[in-house]
Amino acid sequence: MVLPSAAARPAPGGAGAAAGRLRRFFWNAYACVYDALPKYYRPYGLQVERVVEIIGSYGLPAEARILDAGCGTGNYLVRLCEHGYQVLGLDTAAHMLTQARRKIDGLARSARRSAQLRQSSLESALPLADRAFDCIVSINALYMIEHPQSALREFRRVLRPGGLLVLSHPCEIPPLSSIVAEHARRYGTASVVLPVGAFAALGLFNWVISRNFQTQDFHCWSAKEMQARLREAGFAVKGMESAYACGSNLLVCAVRD
Repeated sequence: MVLPSAAARPAPGGAGAAAGRLRRFFWNAYACVYDALPKYYRPYGLQVERVVEIIGSYGLPAEARILDAGCGTGNYLVRLCEHGYQVLGLDTAAHMLTQARRKIDGLARSARRSAQLRQSSLESALPLADRAFDCIVSINALYMIEHPQSALREFRRVLRPGGLLVLSHPCEIPPLSSIVAEHARRYGTASVVLPVGAFAALGLFNWVISRNFQTQDFHCWSAKEMQARLREAGFAVKGMESAYACGSNLLVCAVRD
């Protein structure tokens, strides 16, 4: 299955509208199994904690305002709220936001008041004021949109001067067999055998995602391309490291010029 390109969305009610509905259906369906990732797939949780660590090391003020752009089911947002930050989560998939809301409702009262959610796409101008945030976190969200460079420029617009961008983006797509083998090698065979149903469901969705990389509807960035794109958008890269499944992501820390 190849998801229709974001470019195929011209007239409401036509083929473009149908393509948009199919894409939304896919991401809403993915929300039903997405949280098996933090539950069973250890590199996911490690990346969450690494992002929190990077933000903490930057020395943001207490109750800094953070935008989680493409927040999904809210796993990063919740951890950041638990650390005292004021976090707004944006996502285009209603079912993802429903899952995020449930997690927010389970937080302590002080952390719960620190979280907000809004349904919005990264494909167009963000419905946010200029220089409104101290930090932006965007984890595996830009690879699926048609014009990621426009999104990076929007990130710069809503980030204060000197503000922090923490971005994770695929640099390659390893085969599922390699991902499972690495997990078994690092954490034991039981770590992939016992939750085999969850891994199978995630594998199905990630097969669809990998197919869209092959057709170039989704995109990977090399370290060189990442540097160039961020520089063009008005960011200075301060750090870059491999992360996530088999080191398939680039986790980048950059500062708004």
